[in-house]
Amino acid sequence: MKKSSLQYLDSLNKAQDLEAFKNAFHRFLVQNEKEAINYLNDKRLYFPTLFFVCSELETLGTKSKLNNRNRIALDLCNVINEQKGLKEINKKYGAQKVHETLNWMFDTGVYADSLSDKYDNIIDGTVGLLICSFKDFSILPSAITLMFRRYERDYLIHDLAWYIFQSKDPCIMPLIANYLQSQNQKSIQLASKLLHSNTDLNDININQEEQRADVKKSIEDNLPYIYFTGESLQLSSEPNTYEIQLEGKYLNKKVSHDTGKLLKPLKKFEQAKLEEFRQKDMEEKKQLSNYSCKLRERDSLLWRKWIKKDLSTQLVILQNDLEEEL
Repeated sequence: MKKSSLQYLDSLNKAQDLEAFKNAFHRFLVQNEKEAINYLNDKRLYFPTLFFVCSELETLGTKSKLNNRNRIALDLCNVINEQKGLKEINKKYGAQKVHETLNWMFDTGVYADSLSDKYDNIIDGTVGLLICSFKDFSILPSAITLMFRRYERDYLIHDLAWYIFQSKDPCIMPLIANYLQSQNQKSIQLASKLLHSNTDLNDININQEEQRADVKKSIEDNLPYIYFTGESLQLSSEPNTYEIQLEGKYLNKKVSHDTGKLLKPLKKFEQAKLEEFRQKDMEEKKQLSNYSCKLRERDSLLWRKWIKKDLSTQLVILQNDLEEEL
């Protein structure tokens, strides 16, 4: 096939005219197998091109002539579809090569999202393998962008959202919260749902922009104390995706984003404070933890004095401060 024909294939691919591309590539493969394989093995190839001609490759028995990257990618498609076999592929090609191929599939393939349900399933599975199997969280910003872009166009996001939250990486929270200030109402709706925010998009009696900014600020302030519950859109249309660990927030102690447990042992006086804190009702716990966080941010020396006082005195100081603010 001449260079002009190769350019024709590229133009069909970029135009996302799948049937025309597949038919043209089939003719190309039959007429000039070597050049067709070279086209696929080119380092500049984007993953969707390979994915959408894989049936032609199998039909004509030319899959074995592909380079390692392409063979790994097609094997990974089978792993994703069958939900098994990753261990064998890692052993066959090496985990690093498999990881690199997954990154190539996602980085060069995300632009073609929503071309078909089968393709979207592969992209979702690629995200899942990168996050859950390879613990590669560098794709989280792009995966979140993809999730919101899909939702705006009414495509399914349940699996993608589940994989994102399986990372249990707190960085996803402010990235999602950014969409509360989107110009797109569906994005605001999804962000509110995932953050379990009570933002009412139809209430004309509140300043929605201020309310969304408050939610975003609250997420940022509470990041050290957030842990993930495991709930997602697969389980509920209004998932409670995370909780704030009030004990950690009260004592200014970071918590595990997976379990919610305090990460470091407590001093004796902190253990005593925690026992007192646990005796309070939920409303008082929220008041004490919120005040503790704000006071420490405002004046760390004053906070160190306050935290050592008994809880009754702490509550009196808290109330006095609130009254002064009014």
